[in-house]
Amino acid sequence: MLYVKLFEVIDALPDYDETLLQKQVRRESFAKHLAATKNYLFQLVLCSLRAYHQHHNDYLRINAHIEYAELLVERCLYKAAQTELDKARQIAQTQNLDLKLVECFHVERPIFLETGFADWENTLFVAFDQAQQDLQNLADFHQLMALYLRLYHFWRKQRILRSSEDAIWLDELMAEIRACQSVEKGGFSWRNMYLTCLMIERFIRNDDESAFEYMKAVVDLWNEHPRIIAQQPVRYINTLNNFFSICVRSEKPEPIEYYIEKFDEQILEYHEMARFSHFKVFTLFRAAIMEMRHQYGDLLPFLEKADQQYQTFGSRANPVDYMMFKVNFMIYCFMEKQYEKALTFADDIINLSSGIDLRQDVRAAARLYRLIFHYELGNTLLLEYAIRSVRRYLEKEGQLYAIERLFLKYFNKLTQCPDRHSENTLLADLLAKTEQLTQEKPFEANFLETFHFQTWIQAHLAGMSIRQWQNRTLNRAR
Repeated sequence: MLYVKLFEVIDALPDYDETLLQKQVRRESFAKHLAATKNYLFQLVLCSLRAYHQHHNDYLRINAHIEYAELLVERCLYKAAQTELDKARQIAQTQNLDLKLVECFHVERPIFLETGFADWENTLFVAFDQAQQDLQNLADFHQLMALYLRLYHFWRKQRILRSSEDAIWLDELMAEIRACQSVEKGGFSWRNMYLTCLMIERFIRNDDESAFEYMKAVVDLWNEHPRIIAQQPVRYINTLNNFFSICVRSEKPEPIEYYIEKFDEQILEYHEMARFSHFKVFTLFRAAIMEMRHQYGDLLPFLEKADQQYQTFGSRANPVDYMMFKVNFMIYCFMEKQYEKALTFADDIINLSSGIDLRQDVRAAARLYRLIFHYELGNTLLLEYAIRSVRRYLEKEGQLYAIERLFLKYFNKLTQCPDRHSENTLLADLLAKTEQLTQEKPFEANFLETFHFQTWIQAHLAGMSIRQWQNRTLNRAR
C-alpha cells in the first residue's frame, strides 16, 4: 500500500518537485527511505506499462513469448516452450526481425538436445542453417542502414549541394546503396529504407518530381501495413513530414490536405511522443497549405496560436523542431514586412540553437536574414559590425561560399550609400550579379532555397512586401 500512497502523492503534483514531494510525505513510514521507495515504484510502473502495451506492440509480444519459452524450458515443459517460440517466430517473420529469429533459435536449441526425438540432429542443423541466414540478412540490413545514416546525416545537417565535391560524394554513396543486396527479397524495413534513400538523393539534386514519386511509394508502403503504423506512429508521422516537404516544394497542396484529413488520431492514444510529432508536423503543413491557398489573413494568427501551444510541451518538444518552427514563423513575418517580429525570431534562432543539431544552411541563413531586418528597420549603425560578425561566423563554419561573399560585399556597401536612390541602384546591381553567379556556378543557386533575398530585393525596389510582390506576379501570370 505504501507504493500506492507514494504514487497518489506524485500523481497529485502539478509538476514533479522533489522538495515539495519530501514535504508532503514527511509523516509517512517510507519518508526515511524515499529514494529506495521511489525506485521500486518506478520499476512497478514500468512493469505495468509493459503489460498494458504488450497487446499493442509486436516487439514486446515477441520478447514476452521468448521469455515464457525460457521459463518453460527451465521446467522441462518443452512442448509448451516450443509453442511459445512458434508464436514469437511467426510475429518476427511478419515484421522481418531477423535478430529475434536468431534469439528464437538459441532458446530452441536445448529443446532439440533434451527431447531426444528421432532425426533431431538433422532438424537442429536445418534450424542452425536458417539462423545463419537470418544473421546474414541482419548483416546486409545493417550495411544498408550504415549507408542510409550517412546520407540522412548529410540531408539533415547540410541538405543542399554546395560544391562539385559534394556531388561526387553523393554519386559514390548512391552507387554503394544501389549495390546493396537483398533489397528485393527484403521486407517492409528493407524497402522503406531503400526507397527513402532514393527519395533523399532526388530531393538533394532538386529533382522534385522523382522525389515525389519515390516518397509517394514510401507512404503507400506504410499504408499497406496498418499494424506497423499503429505500433510506430512517430516513424509514420516523420514519413508524412518528408512527403509533405516534397509536396510543398512541388506546390502540391492536395496530397497534404488528403493525408491530414484521413489521419487516424486513435493511434496517438498510447504515445506521448507521437502526439507531439503529430502536432508539430500537422501545424507546420497546415500553415504551408494556408500559404499555398493564399489565405494570408489567417496565417500569422494561426502561427501565434501554435507558438503558444508549443510552450505546453515544454522539455518534451524536440528543440530542433521548435527552431525550425521559429524559422518558418520568421520567414512568414519577413514576407509581411513585420521586421521587428522577424528580428526577434532570428535572434532566438541564433542564440538558442547552440548545442543542437540545426542545419548548417539554416544557421547561416538566419544570420543573413538578420542583416536584412536591421537594414529595413533603419539600424544602419549596427550593420557594419553585424556584417563582420556574420563573415567571421561563416568563415569559421566553412560556409562562406561565393553567394554569401557576394551578398556581404554588397551589404557592406549599403552602409556607405548617401541616399535611398543609391541604395536601390546597389540592390539592383546585387540582383543582376546574383543571377550571373548562379548561371556560372549552378551549385550556388541551391542556397537560395533557404535564403530568399532575391525576392526581397524585387519587392523592396517595388516598394512592396514580398507577399504583395508575389500576388502581383501571380496576377500578371494569370
